[in-house]
Amino acid sequence: MTGKKVEKQKINLDARNKVIIEAIHEPVLILNTDLRIFFANKHFYSTFQLKKDEVIGKLIYDLAGKTWDIPEFHSIKADLLKKDATSIFLRIEHDLSGSVKHGIYLNAIRFPEGEKNQCMVALLFENIVEQKLQESMEFQRSIFETTSLPTAILAADKTILGVNREFEKLSGFSKKEIENKKTFSEFITPEYLSLVEKRHDQRRIDPQKTPKHYEFQIKTRNGEIRDVLLNADLIPGTQESVVSLLDMTERNQVERALLESEEKFKFIFDNSVIGKLLSYPSGEMYFNQAYCDMLGYTREELKHKKWQELVHPQEFENFQKK
Repeated sequence: MTGKKVEKQKINLDARNKVIIEAIHEPVLILNTDLRIFFANKHFYSTFQLKKDEVIGKLIYDLAGKTWDIPEFHSIKADLLKKDATSIFLRIEHDLSGSVKHGIYLNAIRFPEGEKNQCMVALLFENIVEQKLQESMEFQRSIFETTSLPTAILAADKTILGVNREFEKLSGFSKKEIENKKTFSEFITPEYLSLVEKRHDQRRIDPQKTPKHYEFQIKTRNGEIRDVLLNADLIPGTQESVVSLLDMTERNQVERALLESEEKFKFIFDNSVIGKLLSYPSGEMYFNQAYCDMLGYTREELKHKKWQELVHPQEFENFQKK
């Protein structure tokens, strides 16, 4: 093909397809059947760090000092052009131009152009790393959104960058009201604010020595105080952290109620004017002062005895049955 024909074909391609090809976010090359390059979009140049005069009119094998002279590109001729296939899909692990170090996907498409029986080839490159990163981000976002615990992503300045649905439920605020608008500090009750902020900052200085789990209180939109157990960790390679909150309010209320009940029972038991004894199979006893007075022992004397020693031998069998 002469240089004149090449230029004519290039102009035709530009007039019809350049805008569309430039709008594609992946690198794209347009070549003739010899795999000589007619056109490259801006994403090709930026991705592979090549200049226009290093690309246009060159055979694909000659790019970047012939580092592109690899079997995968030779297979395009064998598999796409000679076998009348319309497209082939390749994975390239080669380090092209030193800019894509972990491989790319290559989609080669043959299409008719210009004169009868003439065809051209479009090569669409997709960075495997970027694809895997996108897949990983989607996977992490899915986990973030579906976890059963209220979870948030915090910036170093304590701005809340993201929250899941459970955090919305706990706080009473929507994503739109929280993300990039509120700080984590705004939810902390005054008595815990200094502690939480100090540990937030320490985590970015010395994460190994900063507690990952601790309890504090938050205030919801309606003013309700909730007890929460925090689990926090830095996102690797960033100054952002992920925090999840386990609502401990109901459990703590039950524990406080049990403690109050135990304290009331102990007060009534200890101050009863009737002698009372709690005994255990091991022989240990818990008794009040009235019981000591009734038997004529001091507390110190009874403390070293077992209940079996206090039962008359004739009543021992009946006492055991009780």
